[in-house]
Amino acid sequence: LVQIIVRYWQLYAKDIFGAGTVKLVMGRVAMLIPEMRVTAFTPIEQEKFVAGLCSATAKRYLGQIHAALNWAKQREEISAVPTKLKIQGADRPGAKPLNVGELHAICNAAKSTRQRLFLAIAIATAQRPAHVLELTWDRVDFATGVIDFQDPDRKRTKKVRPTVPMCPVLQQFLIEHRSIGPVVSRRGRRLSGHRTMFRRLCKAAGVTGSAYGIRKAAATYLRRQGVPEMDLKGMLGHRLGGNTDRYAHLDPRFMEGAKAAAQSLLYEISPSWLAPHLELR
Repeated sequence: LVQIIVRYWQLYAKDIFGAGTVKLVMGRVAMLIPEMRVTAFTPIEQEKFVAGLCSATAKRYLGQIHAALNWAKQREEISAVPTKLKIQGADRPGAKPLNVGELHAICNAAKSTRQRLFLAIAIATAQRPAHVLELTWDRVDFATGVIDFQDPDRKRTKKVRPTVPMCPVLQQFLIEHRSIGPVVSRRGRRLSGHRTMFRRLCKAAGVTGSAYGIRKAAATYLRRQGVPEMDLKGMLGHRLGGNTDRYAHLDPRFMEGAKAAAQSLLYEISPSWLAPHLELR
């Protein structure tokens, strides 16, 4: 098992967004079950492996192990993948939505371009933090005014990565900083995660919260602005059904309500670094 995970890391996983988690899993496997054979990694052994971890971490670790095993199976290194242990997640309140005042303070604490790009996109599109970090410039379509958060090289999962419209303020800000490669980057390379960056922003702003609080804040604001349910679902990446998911963004009226509300939210927050674009109203 450990040999497969090491090969998975060396040949593939070290370059993916979840590389940090894969490295942690690799270390845990090498420390706790270095001699474990793939066929012996039954649900009972998996339960022992994740003992002491919270349910979210346990699910994430087993998910990475099974991703490595499925990778190995596709390469015909193994003939079968052991049944995955089902872990029941504990009910938690989740991230607290940030209010406009908190978002204003966090935005004004942002000094670097990468911090500002992350915040502007997260606020105006209500996307998950990881999806914002994985966005590349080739999927920002200035001609049609939409952003496609679905990486064509990434397998589609139940967490839909939608195509969403850019409100005018966001579009002008992105035009100002347009480049190639990852949109949110450090020295041209994609960030490995958002937590450290956001924790520093919150500390500087005197705010307690998480990056997921931006998504909840934006969703709450859009709902209060009376954005139609279909627009809201489309913006958040909730499935609409049928061909609607695939072709909705081709409609000129695509998420107009959500786009207008996102523009209004940016005006209410009024980050100092967006001032030149806010004046264009």
